[in-house]
Amino acid sequence: MSNESKDIIELRALLAQVLEGSGQGQEIARLNELLKSNVELQRYYLDYVDVCQGLGDLKEYDDVEELGRQYTATYGREFWEDLARLEGENPAVEPEVMPVEIEKERKRLVTGKFGLVLAISSMAAMLLMVFHFMFLQARPPVVVGCLAGSIDAVWENHNGGLATGADIVTGVPLELKKGLARILLFNGSSVVVDSPANLCFESSSSLYLQSGKLAIIAGKLPEGIFTVRTDSCTVVDHGTEFGVSAGLFGGQTETQVLSGRVEVKAAGSQSRMMLYGGQAAQARIGREVKAARFDRTAFVFSDEYQARENAVSGSTYDRWKAYCYELHRDPSLVASYFHVRDIDSPERLVNSAPLTEGMLDGTFGDIARAKPEWVQGRWPGKEAVRFERGKDQSILIPASEKLTLLNPFTISFWLYIPEGDRYGGHVVSCRKKGVVFYQVSLFDSEYSIKSQKSRFEFLQFRSEDPQRVYGKEFMPERDSWYNITVVYDGGQALFYVNGEMWDKLACEGLTEQGAESAELVIGSAKIGLTGLYTGPDGDLHGVLDELLIFNRCLSGDEIGQIYSSGKP
Repeated sequence: MSNESKDIIELRALLAQVLEGSGQGQEIARLNELLKSNVELQRYYLDYVDVCQGLGDLKEYDDVEELGRQYTATYGREFWEDLARLEGENPAVEPEVMPVEIEKERKRLVTGKFGLVLAISSMAAMLLMVFHFMFLQARPPVVVGCLAGSIDAVWENHNGGLATGADIVTGVPLELKKGLARILLFNGSSVVVDSPANLCFESSSSLYLQSGKLAIIAGKLPEGIFTVRTDSCTVVDHGTEFGVSAGLFGGQTETQVLSGRVEVKAAGSQSRMMLYGGQAAQARIGREVKAARFDRTAFVFSDEYQARENAVSGSTYDRWKAYCYELHRDPSLVASYFHVRDIDSPERLVNSAPLTEGMLDGTFGDIARAKPEWVQGRWPGKEAVRFERGKDQSILIPASEKLTLLNPFTISFWLYIPEGDRYGGHVVSCRKKGVVFYQVSLFDSEYSIKSQKSRFEFLQFRSEDPQRVYGKEFMPERDSWYNITVVYDGGQALFYVNGEMWDKLACEGLTEQGAESAELVIGSAKIGLTGLYTGPDGDLHGVLDELLIFNRCLSGDEIGQIYSSGKP
């Protein structure tokens, strides 16, 4: 190996130390320094990791036919044939030569499909033999796809920019410092890169992710798999949409599967886990792969990227759709209603808040009440629900402690004021016998109680100590949409209209909740003592869209953002 550069020799020595477990912080720092800007060394490193993984996988097979299909796409059949030939030409390796503990109980490698006879006990010794024929000749770069688009992207080593349509080439590192980018591969796969991220494509169906987040839709690959390698694991996809995040605390890699099937294999151990849609896992070097909580908002998947891209130059509807992805990442968002309609079950009100999704759904109407109807919302393509006073309509959400809030909380909704004198009414009401947890209403000029006409209402009390406040007079314009938000901190209620403070009133509400919970009624209210609905003049009249409930007080700026991002 006299023709090797000094850097290659040093890199191989450092990699061997890490493989043996003797490499410490100083060695790892030197590795990073060598790899930072040298493309030749980066390719060498990627090949080294690839072969280590391949040899580790061989230990679990009686023959290598299955594994051979996976690696042929990267190296070709000739790789395995040459490896078998070299095995025959080299002397036997004794166990004591460069011993490396791969696992407590060593396993003997056996004959494979390609005539590959591996009878060694040390992976490091085997690697020295493989390097002799493989690593002296770097594989030429290949164009595997192009940059399909980006949003506010800043790239390293590309003068800060990489133009849409630019070639994506194997072996060339990509470092996205800021923004988002989408890469389309010629095999039909799509990769969304979320900054900051460092990655390098090995082929059209495999890449190395040093750090950052990727969301991938695998195309129809001839081999049927798409592989993502990180320092702590290999993620093998079998035709699906999934996300991979690398370089987390402690060298951890996280994988989230949106749909399909993905296998996660930890580096330095035999641990692996198969994941399906709605599942997630975490992996570390030499550790067992562990199941993790699935969180769709952890990655910018293709639908969100498309929404954000459209929002840059698109309509107000596109702007709202893009904003909703960020809004739904708020951990204080308890419920999000009227965001989407369940086509298969239109009488079911879907809760779209990610942290409570599937738990707080509602039902149109009940035994004593009729069903409101779906109509067009703030834009064509966006649906909302129309309530008509006099038709005894309401939506019920079963009692839950997650919705039975005392303080702090924020309730925000969009309300369309139709033509005529009728509008508003009871919007949301969470109450039971002897206690009102919260009730938010907007009464029109026809309401039966004179002191409450054309005013906002907020209630929270027990029957023995009623607390209720009414805002100053509000006269909305007809045929208009309004964003209305109520914030309550336990001492005062704040009313916002279209992102601006409308009124602020003192209100000392409940201090102890106990073990109680109450159903949530939308579009009307029940009297807690009897369980009967209130008079019809308080029923909601208008179109209700995007009802949001948070378990904290939103700031004025946040409320303004909800309005500006959602106004039609």
